[in-house]
Amino acid sequence: MGIGQLLKKREEPQEEENLKEIFENIKSQEIPHKTGKKVINFIYVSKCGCGSTSEGNYHAIVPEGYDDVKDGDIIDDFDKMVRLEKVAREIYEERYTGSVEDHNPDDYYVW
Repeated sequence: MGIGQLLKKREEPQEEENLKEIFENIKSQEIPHKTGKKVINFIYVSKCGCGSTSEGNYHAIVPEGYDDVKDGDIIDDFDKMVRLEKVAREIYEERYTGSVEDHNPDDYYVW
């Protein structure tokens, strides 16, 4: 066995240890839970027959593919709010900036 072969044999186990360490580091990382849902914040403008209007900040949790109402939209149509409520099941008062997983519906009034 020549010196070149000895050096090669010594390098391989170290490379394997490095790969094993890298794999263990990757394996120990937590994979975020995918909910398939997203939070949209929007403003609802309600109109009165007398001509006055009122604005309120709201948020809803909808499927990721939902795009009838986008984050930051202004809604001034009651029927559109009803359709959104059917998709989201609940519309909550106030803006929400957290994640879907951390959302606590008990912290908000419902529209």
